[in-house]
Amino acid sequence: QLDVRDDKNISDAIDSTVRELGPPAILINNASALWWKPIEQTPMERYDLIMGINARGTFATTAACLPHMREAGWGHVISQSPPITLDKLAGMTAYSMS
Repeated sequence: QLDVRDDKNISDAIDSTVRELGPPAILINNASALWWKPIEQTPMERYDLIMGINARGTFATTAACLPHMREAGWGHVISQSPPITLDKLAGMTAYSMS
């Protein structure tokens, strides 16, 4: 389990992976925090959690893996989000922004 909001947690996980298995060939950014409420019902703590996981976490894990992928001469980064329909996103500003 990896907390993508914690830089040390990310670097420890990547370092351990490189030591045990070699450089990552594929990174799949799949962590996601969902929130199905309108902006008026979204506390700032929830917004920070969503952005910390969905946006910053994706950036941080990618940034941690890229040097190893470049050194190996190749690698793939796949960033995905849940399959949701546009009608479900209506008014869900915090999640849509991430």
